[in-house]
Amino acid sequence: MKFLKTLIFSFTLLFSVQALADLMCVITPAHDNPFFKAEADIAEETGKALGYDVLSLDHGDDAKVQDEHVDVCISKGAKFIILDNAGADASIAAVQKSKDAGIPVYLIDREINATGIASAQLVANNYQGAVLGGEAFVEAMGESGEFIELIGKETDTNAGIRSSGYNDVIADYPDMVKVAAQSANWSQSEAFDVMEKLIQAHPNVKGVIAGNDTMALGASAALKAPTVSFGGKLAPSAKTHTTPNGTEVILQQPARDRIQTSVSIIFPRGQASDTELTFLASMLGKQTTNKDVSTLARQLVKDRLDFSSDFDETGFSLNVTGPSLKLTPERLEQLTQTLTELVTQAHFDDQTLEAEKEQFLRAYRDILANNPMVEAGIHHKELIYPENHPYGQTPRRQVKQLKGVTTDTLNQHLQTLLQQPKTISVVGHIQPETLFPATDQLDTALNPAQPKTTATTTPIAPSRLDSLKESQIVAHTAIQEKDTPPQHTQILRSWQTPGKQDLRSTLQLQLLRRILSDGTNARLYKTFREDQDQGLCYAVQAHIDAHDDASRLVFYVGGSHENTPTLLKLFDQETQKLVNEPVTPQELTAAKEALKMRIQNQKDSTATTSLETAQHRQFDRPSSLEQLAMIDSVTPNDLQSLAKSIFSKPSITSVLTTKDNSQKFNLPIEQPINYTQWIESV
Repeated sequence: MKFLKTLIFSFTLLFSVQALADLMCVITPAHDNPFFKAEADIAEETGKALGYDVLSLDHGDDAKVQDEHVDVCISKGAKFIILDNAGADASIAAVQKSKDAGIPVYLIDREINATGIASAQLVANNYQGAVLGGEAFVEAMGESGEFIELIGKETDTNAGIRSSGYNDVIADYPDMVKVAAQSANWSQSEAFDVMEKLIQAHPNVKGVIAGNDTMALGASAALKAPTVSFGGKLAPSAKTHTTPNGTEVILQQPARDRIQTSVSIIFPRGQASDTELTFLASMLGKQTTNKDVSTLARQLVKDRLDFSSDFDETGFSLNVTGPSLKLTPERLEQLTQTLTELVTQAHFDDQTLEAEKEQFLRAYRDILANNPMVEAGIHHKELIYPENHPYGQTPRRQVKQLKGVTTDTLNQHLQTLLQQPKTISVVGHIQPETLFPATDQLDTALNPAQPKTTATTTPIAPSRLDSLKESQIVAHTAIQEKDTPPQHTQILRSWQTPGKQDLRSTLQLQLLRRILSDGTNARLYKTFREDQDQGLCYAVQAHIDAHDDASRLVFYVGGSHENTPTLLKLFDQETQKLVNEPVTPQELTAAKEALKMRIQNQKDSTATTSLETAQHRQFDRPSSLEQLAMIDSVTPNDLQSLAKSIFSKPSITSVLTTKDNSQKFNLPIEQPINYTQWIESV
């Protein structure tokens, strides 16, 4: 990634003398692949740092979509284009068109089969890189042992070139035996599935060599022992223990070596607000009664320990990760003592708290400044949830709560947390007879007495969505003072959906969201941008605002003011299509692949493994394996039934636009927005 960042920076630096508001375009393949996502993110970050407006687009390896993106960049007068192209031959015409328009194109990662058109082609030497990879693999294998090769897409010449580079090196080592070679089509989730089957057939395999990093990640995830088995039970290899205080301790020893050992402790969050717990989580581990911020930071670095704390709506977690492959009793004692000190001797002084608040405010100012999408999202959320609703937290509301966060309230919330029942999860190469006495001491130190309180659940107040009899459209209009009103209309639409406790419906909802809005092949993208001659919007996406008892499916569209009624009409048409007919098998398969890959990515470390196990045991959350099985079982009819249950309910739509546009299309104005006062108040 460092090379990638340097590469993109080098291209953009060539144009750093240009004036603010000059446009650069970044066009890459689909962002489901982390490499391509990193390309886009780094280019956008660097371009903005150099004073450019950045238009980031993805073509999904579709040359037609790529051509349309290039046309957009030309029409907008882009200064240059950074392109990871959609085909060596298929991209020649698009690059030529850009050159003819006087817009240079800089190719990264992939070349085209023509010279003199692109301003530069900076690509890897696949054979040379594979040779180097093969040499490193031979060394890691100790020049002997069984191995498996995962090959890229067989129709891709790069796959064959890389495989040749690997095998030309390995052929010189007769004690290295390839027991299987199979294509996983550059896919992380497919590599996971392939590897699970191959490892059963070849249990003595010592190593895996893969044609790209995503397949390697999939194979790595498959090779790691599962943490939790089906039916909510721990894997047979897990060891459990109960401390004298009644705390459950879970030890998982990975089947294969992992570099790190991780400890996770999770508590119910109690009744504290998000803002209070935000500060508690951010300030834990920074200061104790014995050590200031800098001293404590140096100690953690010296001990090679990484400490973090976090929370979600159900639980508050403490996490410590150390580098030891095999944790000795002495290192374990050091780790537990450090964790005890960080928590029980935590010190919150007024100066550090005020500095944290100021950092909090700066972050929100940066978020709010010149970001109509965020502004629209804040107003949409506040439209749905009343002021003190636990699901209605927004930056603007949290800013109002800052005064209520004091060192006394932080100490009070910490003590309340420590009195809650907890679960301790450990992942690493350590023996139970060494670990369990240490966790007894740790549990007693964190809370010497038996837990005196239990988590209570407060009924969640209804939202505006709960009381709707029919769908509503509300406009938030801009009041122009020093700042200009939005250049484009921002549309957000929300439907109420099942909560996270209904996991099966939640996973189906995630698939439905991907089919509608994820990438250039998504239905809304095609409807809003491809099926219209001129393109009706510049952005379309969706997310799930997930909570235990009830969630929201939220759609966002950004487009020109005059297209507002058309976009709203097409919205309705697309949701009704899902109600009236099942999705195609191809759509469903692609959505499943992407969702499974995301879930597998979350399991790729000891830290996430230990935390997942603690959450599972404390709150009876389904394991990753259970989730993958549920995803595989989803049918097109399942999604159609879910769509009927969601889109038959009323929705709330908010439109962030100008006053003139609201009046033109007869949109009821909920509340005018004064951007200047809003941002300055923060």
